[in-house]
Amino acid sequence: MYMGSNPWQATQEEKKLVAATPTAHCIQLTQEEADTPVWRQVLSNGSLDEDDVEIRDASSVGDMNDLDNDGQGDNFSDLDNEPSNDEGDAHCLQEGLKLRDYQRELAKAVFSGRNGIICAPTGSGKTRVAVHIILEHLKKKPDAKIVFFARTVPLCKQQYQAIKNHLPENYQTKILMITGGSQTNRSLHILLPHYSVIVLTPMILVNHLCGQEPLLREGISAFTMFIFDECHHTREGEPYNNIMYYYLKEKRRARPDHPLPQIVGLTASIGVEKADSLEEAIDNIMSVCGNLDVDHLATVKWHQDELRATVPEPQELPPRQLETRLYEATSRINDIVAVLESRARHYADQANDANVKTLMRSVPSSKKHPEYCQWAVKLRTAAQEADLRDNKRAMRNIIIIADYLQGYHFALDSIDLSQVHDVMKYLRRYFSKYGNNEYRAIQEDNFYQMFKDLEEVVSRQRANNNPNLEILATILRQYVVHNGTDSRGIVFVRTRMLADALVSWLSRCGENDLIALNAKKFTSTNVPEDEGGGRIIMVTADSSNLTKVCNLCKQVTVQSTAVRTIYEKHRVSIDRDLLNKIKILTTEEWQMDELNFVGQAVCLGETEANKICGNGLGYVIKHKGFPFLTLGIKNIVIASDDQQPKTYKQWKKVPYYIQELTNEELMNYATM
Repeated sequence: MYMGSNPWQATQEEKKLVAATPTAHCIQLTQEEADTPVWRQVLSNGSLDEDDVEIRDASSVGDMNDLDNDGQGDNFSDLDNEPSNDEGDAHCLQEGLKLRDYQRELAKAVFSGRNGIICAPTGSGKTRVAVHIILEHLKKKPDAKIVFFARTVPLCKQQYQAIKNHLPENYQTKILMITGGSQTNRSLHILLPHYSVIVLTPMILVNHLCGQEPLLREGISAFTMFIFDECHHTREGEPYNNIMYYYLKEKRRARPDHPLPQIVGLTASIGVEKADSLEEAIDNIMSVCGNLDVDHLATVKWHQDELRATVPEPQELPPRQLETRLYEATSRINDIVAVLESRARHYADQANDANVKTLMRSVPSSKKHPEYCQWAVKLRTAAQEADLRDNKRAMRNIIIIADYLQGYHFALDSIDLSQVHDVMKYLRRYFSKYGNNEYRAIQEDNFYQMFKDLEEVVSRQRANNNPNLEILATILRQYVVHNGTDSRGIVFVRTRMLADALVSWLSRCGENDLIALNAKKFTSTNVPEDEGGGRIIMVTADSSNLTKVCNLCKQVTVQSTAVRTIYEKHRVSIDRDLLNKIKILTTEEWQMDELNFVGQAVCLGETEANKICGNGLGYVIKHKGFPFLTLGIKNIVIASDDQQPKTYKQWKKVPYYIQELTNEELMNYATM
């Protein structure tokens, strides 16, 4: 039952009894969680029945920021990794484990017992290096307790098998894997004495360390080594950071009878988050190193040629794009956008809707920036959801204007790397739904006439070569054409429109060497399927004009710009409005990838008067204490403005990139 807003009038004995007896299929929250804005929304909007929620006291994992900076590895320095002539430390317990010289160089960096991060490119064999470190550690300490952390269940399974394959025979029965879905996920303290190497998802250990009476009484000192896969995730709010909280807490106590485990991190790149300067980038790197308490970073120095030969790195060319001012079309489109924005402000004043007026006061200045497209989508959504009883015509005009603005944004974003012919071809297709409507209202006809006038102006222009296309042609010849038929290239662009335009230009440019590249596009609604593909692929992560909708009622929607991944696997909505359009049917709580699945989400879209859709949209999960809706791919369709809706059976078949949820986005979602 929900005991948040109305104090339950009962005796202390009754309260204790209820606290000790979990309600069946009941979502259990701490008072702190229940007080967050996102949970208050769910608890007040009817998504959950009161009997399906129980507010309980709970001990929570402390914040690393509560610790002072003493003992957090502030003497960071790069270790001298020059190899010695002593081959003893390169000895492997298992003859089958063969290492390259650069892998031995990386492993040697932590053989002294110091905490360190091993940083090497993807595909360089960091797991093999970790196995070598594990073997050497077991050689020195036969009674060692080593934990290898991986962030997701699939990664745990993969790393468990890789490590086990190279362990000597006498350790084959001494390796254990425990994940959130394991029946043994609360039994680490019982199983630990019988195993030497344990592969875990991080929250398993956190759950054994937290609370006033932790399951693992020895705490961190029960282990001799921690290896963190993808250690760059050791940041505030991440499970890895929670583990290091207990480590640093024990380090501050400095108890001789409680030795600390050695820390080893593995990463392809520590990352700099959203740093805008060198100083911020250094601070971000140092933050991860401090959180892991490491004092050196191991990279390949002495065997770089071998590394490059083993893991070829693609050349990333910096953009050399010029802003073209050759086209009158650019200035004409900007003029049209200004007029449409002015009309939208006029209709917003007429309609007097608070959300729409707020958006019209915060129009992004750059019409090319993705932020402008996101703003146009928000404006259209706000107008669609406004009360239309008194202002139906004004809101309809705003919806149409927002759609025009979105189309013109794509044109402006692409025109510096396209021919005007391709830009206009895209706009004709994008606005065809308005041109095909013979019964347009007067204002709607005015909006469409602006586009027709633009077409007429462009048709009178003499075709000009785009200097940026000439730059691109030079680059393609230098790095692809002249390097033989086995060479390949990827051109990353922001929008599908630009991908279409570049493929079209390469196919008709009249230059046989460029035409022979057989350029293909890989966009949010198109995957090159012909065998062999092209030597040049245009890739775009754009999904800004895609909408995911309930496949039954077609009423409940979420924009793709409001979808993120958690642990690069679970697709969740960060649109809080979606929580008002679902009913949560609580289920027995279960765990996967450190996420708690607490109920099913069904669609509340109306199919007819007083009838709801009831389609299952996915599961509701608790992530870091907050509710998220994971979207089930089988019950939604993916629709775009200029393509037919599509359905997919698996998320991995949906061919566009979804960004990982950041801590900043999580906090905005949960607390705003």
